[in-house]
Amino acid sequence: MRLLVSTKDLVIGGKAYAGFPILLLDSMESCTEANEFLRHYFLRGSIGSRKSWEPVGRALYDYFSFLQAHDLEWDDVDRGEQKTLLEDFRKSLGGDGNSQSPRQTSWFEVVKSFFDDMKLCNN
Repeated sequence: MRLLVSTKDLVIGGKAYAGFPILLLDSMESCTEANEFLRHYFLRGSIGSRKSWEPVGRALYDYFSFLQAHDLEWDDVDRGEQKTLLEDFRKSLGGDGNSQSPRQTSWFEVVKSFFDDMKLCNN
């Protein structure tokens, strides 16, 4: 998994987006679901500040790296286990959900937003 940032050469709708996060798989192919989420939320203004691009990109990078390390897919929800992927990811961040740092909590919220959005798109 790789987290890159775009140069001014990334142009969407006639506007340059330097510093836009881009996630790539180890094969150097797009991490499509993550990149679609980033484009959708950043460009429609849900995540308005460009200062938030890096931490949001980092949160998704951490989540997809977690999935890759455990040979899981983001939508692998029927694993025959009690815990969900989100619970496993939260645990991997450290703490018990009540004692996490603000950074851990905000990263978890980004991933939860991604997960909720993707579930809606696939229903």
